[in-house]
Amino acid sequence: MTTIYEVSICCASDRVNDLEDMLEQAHAISITLRNGDTNNGDPILEGEWRITQIIALLPSQTDLVAIERTAEVLGCHGFQSRLIDKSEWAEQLIQTQADLVVGPFVIGDPRPSAKPSQIALEISAGLAFGTGAHETTAMCLEWLAERNLSGKHVLDFGCGTGILAIAAMKLGASSATAIDDDETALTIASENATKNGVKLSISDRLREENQFDLVTSNIYADTLIEYKDQVEHVLKPGGLLALSGILESQSTQIEKAYERIRFKPVQLRNDWVLLTGLKQPQER
Repeated sequence: MTTIYEVSICCASDRVNDLEDMLEQAHAISITLRNGDTNNGDPILEGEWRITQIIALLPSQTDLVAIERTAEVLGCHGFQSRLIDKSEWAEQLIQTQADLVVGPFVIGDPRPSAKPSQIALEISAGLAFGTGAHETTAMCLEWLAERNLSGKHVLDFGCGTGILAIAAMKLGASSATAIDDDETALTIASENATKNGVKLSISDRLREENQFDLVTSNIYADTLIEYKDQVEHVLKPGGLLALSGILESQSTQIEKAYERIRFKPVQLRNDWVLLTGLKQPQER
């Protein structure tokens, strides 16, 4: 049995973003927010919660003592943790997830019902990131849907479930390459491609001889910076780049790192940013 940690923490709602940032840095697999005010039985909207309960799934090697100490510094309380089975959590996720509409896409597992004007994406998350529910994935999907991908070669760097690469193929791309260093993610991406009837080029490494018309990357900001040279190299001059997984406070750092990209104004959704731009020809 392979296990992960489920951690529950309560905090004042104005500290949620700080706590989420810390959990993201700890490579949280999933973060769920709930109303933490158990004394108030009336249903209220998320933005009106006085106390928020955050439930996070973390890798089994996570230093829980450090997580608890940081939470205390942030004024949080009620720290609880337990080991759970990965496969059990994944099965519960599949059973509870409703179909999701993002732009022209209808996303679900098993295959969702889509109108003729919509594009069905059958995406099983398992232990990989990317179902369309998170703001970053949704913004990337909406951005892809606004592009003319006919005849284009697309790269999804840090593919997770493969949702962005699969969406690109459904939108008419000539090819889509899905890269991830997580073996589990690559397996899930391959399975999802088969379910959706598309062919992806799937690999755990980026080959620098390849060139792409469009690159998407929805991963951690520090990873975006670490691989900036490789990403810029494989993007053709005049090619389009979309970067997410970025908090608003990190956007300036990312823009400075990608020196050859002429970025457009950022798109912002609940503190998360989508950066898009065009690769400028190299000066001679």
